[in-house]
Amino acid sequence: MAQPRYIPSAKKPKVAYSSPNYVPKSWKPSRPGDIADVGNPRVAGFGNQGPDQGYLFKLAETFVDDIHLFEGEQKSNVLSGCSWLALRRASILGRAPVSEDLEVSFKMFGYLYKNPPLSLIDFRKDLMAMIGNAEHEAKAKLFELVSEDVLVQSSDEITELQRSDWKLVFSLK
Repeated sequence: MAQPRYIPSAKKPKVAYSSPNYVPKSWKPSRPGDIADVGNPRVAGFGNQGPDQGYLFKLAETFVDDIHLFEGEQKSNVLSGCSWLALRRASILGRAPVSEDLEVSFKMFGYLYKNPPLSLIDFRKDLMAMIGNAEHEAKAKLFELVSEDVLVQSSDEITELQRSDWKLVFSLK
């Protein structure tokens, strides 16, 4: 025997999503403002785009206890500067940032080493202070200092460069 209509039935779980019964046509750029070329433009001053760049700040929190600072260095400046470099590395590789991007940028400046060379400490101190003050020119200088060829190397390769001579990591003139 069926249940009378005036008695509420057990609630069914709501379905969050169900796919349509048809497959829509593929989209093609046809309007004047649509970008028809594949990928983002790669021109000077345009920047490097990448997916999910905000995730890097979550990753940066995991490195806070591993960073070795010296007198005159501020953790916020270091996190800012190395994060910019890590974002550039991730976008050059065409993906979202991962922890190795931050590890590479921290190693480049010697922040993951207990006793980096004094000349590297002097070099990084002023640069990171400028970047921490959000000066655009300082960020541009940071990007000029590290070539893409070096930036895309693995963490182990950066460690080897640092051991031989830290200046090899940077394009110092």
